[in-house]
Order: sequence, then C-alpha cells, then structure tokens
Amino acid sequence: MRALTTGLGIAFFLLAGCANHSGKYAPDCVAFEGDTVDLTDGRFVLDRFTDQVEVDESGNTIDLFPGYPMRGTYRFEGQVLHMQSDSGTALPNRYLVQSEGRKRLLTSEQYDDWKKDGTIDDCALTLGAGDGA
Repeated sequence: MRALTTGLGIAFFLLAGCANHSGKYAPDCVAFEGDTVDLTDGRFVLDRFTDQVEVDESGNTIDLFPGYPMRGTYRFEGQVLHMQSDSGTALPNRYLVQSEGRKRLLTSEQYDDWKKDGTIDDCALTLGAGDGA
C-alpha cells in the first residue's frame, strides 16, 4: 500500500453536478483477479476477472462469475457512488477520491483506511488504469 499525505496529493474530490466521472475504472496494478467498473451516462457495467480457469469433467470451461458482467444504473451523492443492478439489487457503495492526480473508486474498507491514515491500496480501481492513462 502507498501512504499519501493530505498536503502532498490526496484530497477529497469535490463532486460538482457537471463533473465527469465517466469511464472505466480498473485495478492500478498487475492484477490476476479483480473487478472493473465502467460508468457511462448514468449506467454501469461491473465485471469480474481472473486468470484462473476451471473445467468440468467434460472439459468445458466453468463460469467462475455467474451473473457478471452486472449492469444497472448509478448516481453520485457527494463522493459516494450508489449502484443498483437492473434486477433491483443495491450494490455496496464505492467512494470516489482523487490521489496522485487520478480518480479512484474505493471500497468501504479502502475508504476507511484512506480516511484513517492516508493509504491507498495499490490495486484500487482507477480511472483509465490499463488504458495507458
């Protein structure tokens, strides 16, 4: 984990109504499993990935993440990202922060760590990660 201090590059990202947070958020590290979140025009796609492959006794690949990708609607309330699947399920909140000049979506646990001691998980979902950004 990287430790970042408040005065040197980490601050709450103030979300104005016209702010654009659209795009794909992916792990900002070499990851062999994890999530990605794509936010576009009030809709999200949450997907999971892994390098693990499992096959059944017939040699068919087993879907390790049934129900994914998950799609639905999203909205921001301040820095809190609320997502609801098309089937009506509310997903756990994520928190938008800016660190090192990059927008990051943190889980509740990551957000609590960030508030407590300024650390950001190396694999936090980051806008443009993996896209050469």
